[in-house]
Amino acid sequence: MNPRFTPTTVRLLLIAALVAVAATLPASAGIAGAGATGIQLLNLGTTTTDVEVQFRPQGGGAATSVHRSGVASGSAVNLYLPMESGLSNGAFSAAILGAPEVAALSRTDWGSSGGAVLVEGAADDNAVSIPLALSNDAFDTLVNVQNTDTAAPAAVSIAAVRNGTTAVAATVDLTIAAGASATVDLGRHPAFAALGNFDGALLVTADRAVAASAIVDGETSPMGVAGYAAPSVDAAAGRLLLPYVPLEAVDAAGATWHSTLALH
Repeated sequence: MNPRFTPTTVRLLLIAALVAVAATLPASAGIAGAGATGIQLLNLGTTTTDVEVQFRPQGGGAATSVHRSGVASGSAVNLYLPMESGLSNGAFSAAILGAPEVAALSRTDWGSSGGAVLVEGAADDNAVSIPLALSNDAFDTLVNVQNTDTAAPAAVSIAAVRNGTTAVAATVDLTIAAGASATVDLGRHPAFAALGNFDGALLVTADRAVAASAIVDGETSPMGVAGYAAPSVDAAAGRLLLPYVPLEAVDAAGATWHSTLALH
């Protein structure tokens, strides 16, 4: 760590694929070919802060740090990862260290398909939820899990539960190296093969804090890819708000939008 940087908190941002090669991600309709990622960091605090972003390759390895100094209150800085000379092609997870008020958002684009996905920074916990997971002829889901402990491996379990049931239909157990991450393809992992068509939720549990994100890929549409950060199970509440829920709503360009709500 650069001695000039004295971070007071960590924001965890799971990056599924970056720079130029998405070799660790199985190709699907929206996810195809090389992926390139950009990260935006926004200082929501009242004072100027320095930010360090630590990238660790999937499967383990030493961290590579990228720094941004003097991020003013209310301002944003961008990192376009193909332009960061210290990073090699590959898939990484990232830990963003800075003031508590720093927010993070990543965008990955797949040039060969035109697909793109936005994912916010993820919370870390010993249990996190993937409330929407699909695997069928139209959609597939990739689950990315990050071990936030840089000193010890994490024993991780991913349990699949179908909508309308409480029983675990299938489970994948992983060991993720210290500080590393792993991607599990719901539609292609052998342990999930018996699921067949799946519409439900995934519960990710571990013996130490992990962060996770999901990418739902439209198998029949190159533009149909979406992503979200997995919330901690502690984020469950008796009252949740959804500011925008379109139901066959037509926008200014004439496109029709509808919503799928997933509750876990």
